Amino acid sequence: MSSWLKANHMVYFLINLLKNTDLSAFDRTPTSRRGRPTYHYQMMCGLLLYAYSQGVTSSRIIERKTTEEIPYRILAGNRHPDHNTIANFRKNYLDELSSIAPSLLLKLQQAKYISLDLVSIDGTKMKANASIYENITQEKALKRKQEAEQWLNQKMKEADQKDQEENNQFGSQNPYLGLPTGSYADKTIEELTQEVNKWDHFLDQTEVDYSNKRKLEQQRIEQEEQEKQEQKRELAQEEKANPTNQANQSSSTNKSTKKKRNQQQTKRQHSICPLSPHGDLPPLDYVSNRTDPQSRMMVLGSNHSWVQAFNVELAVDSKHQFIVGVAVTQDHNDQYQLIPMIQNIEKQFQLTPKQVLADAGYCSEKNLTYLLKDQIDPFVATGRPEWMHHGGKELPELKEAKESIEQPEPDKIESSPDSLKENGYSHRLGFSLVDTMKLKLKTELGKDVYKKRGNLSESPFGFIRHVMKFNQFSLRGLQKVQGEANLLILAYNLRKYYRICHPIVVKPRKKNSIALSMG
Repeated sequence: MSSWLKANHMVYFLINLLKNTDLSAFDRTPTSRRGRPTYHYQMMCGLLLYAYSQGVTSSRIIERKTTEEIPYRILAGNRHPDHNTIANFRKNYLDELSSIAPSLLLKLQQAKYISLDLVSIDGTKMKANASIYENITQEKALKRKQEAEQWLNQKMKEADQKDQEENNQFGSQNPYLGLPTGSYADKTIEELTQEVNKWDHFLDQTEVDYSNKRKLEQQRIEQEEQEKQEQKRELAQEEKANPTNQANQSSSTNKSTKKKRNQQQTKRQHSICPLSPHGDLPPLDYVSNRTDPQSRMMVLGSNHSWVQAFNVELAVDSKHQFIVGVAVTQDHNDQYQLIPMIQNIEKQFQLTPKQVLADAGYCSEKNLTYLLKDQIDPFVATGRPEWMHHGGKELPELKEAKESIEQPEPDKIESSPDSLKENGYSHRLGFSLVDTMKLKLKTELGKDVYKKRGNLSESPFGFIRHVMKFNQFSLRGLQKVQGEANLLILAYNLRKYYRICHPIVVKPRKKNSIALSMG
């Protein structure tokens, strides 16, 4: 079979790569000695990675391709694993499959295919394996459970009465007397018992999920309070150190206080859940999905439609567009995801990115402060362009900021924080970091750098959706979805690595001999 494909085919590239990769984590002792021997984990890894890279995620289609297509037959060694075996391997070995990605990224870094000079971070909504019509409130779930219990108790009483009546040779009464007709009328006692158990399990999952969300919200509130206290202390120390500059800065600080107050009022609108007055129990109007309680109803930014989805965050390196970070979250917006993504990149590569690109969803004082303290040059959008919602007119706050400081020439502006301070773009003048970022993106350097964000961030998402044909997760639950996302990004990086090592050579067209003779 080795002569059926070209020598530089991706199948052989993947086999050689897996041979040089440490896969000892897959070597588990089987729990049962019954049945046939298990398939080798190297063959199963190669089969899954190649299938995901070609846009095939269904285990039944992978099983069929092992008998119909040559690359899959070579990877499987002319064996044909059952679709249950493929699905169980993917479900049970998600952590081991995710452990391959760090070793591959380190190899790419050593080969200088990843530089981390410029990293673009963006997020997208990816559909969950759940229907949006399965969302139900806590109040309706309790009513459904009570209705099922009512039918179950009535059926048990009717069964006892029927046994006595048959023994006494007495006719049976109406089995549904005193109960409204509904979806539980035709079900048996066993089916009703299973239905009650399902509602109990769903309500327990909802309470656990809500308690986790509530703890996360409280942690964020505590962090915000600590940051506010630290800012007050810093301002008090600055006022004590420079009492003369307080009067000069009062006029400029009053211009941004109103905006900061509005930002603090609207910040709570982006919280992941409302706080319950009844402890950890969710409120009656809390909505949860029956199929996957950890998925969320989210709005797509393209057409503003509601979908049942997860929020997938990607960090893309600018050199060869390798994805150097991935995270799956339940948050609707991206504001709280910038700092964890940067921390994961630093932990993985032991290196800090030099520049970071992000859209307006990541813009906040906290994120910009963290990037500057970490010596990262940020290029973060502060909102939509003015021509989209101001009729081409300039924002009044930006106009006031420009008039109050002397504008240097755009060609002389550098991107480091120290150069911004030297040129007058300093927070000491009373303007927030968001206002400073507005002015920074107005310069020629800011425009040129931020233009790269669209190509870096949107191209991987488009490639994953349209070329790899991945638009929906197959697994359920946040932890399993994170593992499947790691498997998907690993397949994306492998495909791009193969194309770099084996680029497509376009041969020039040969001139027609007839045309030559006529010439």
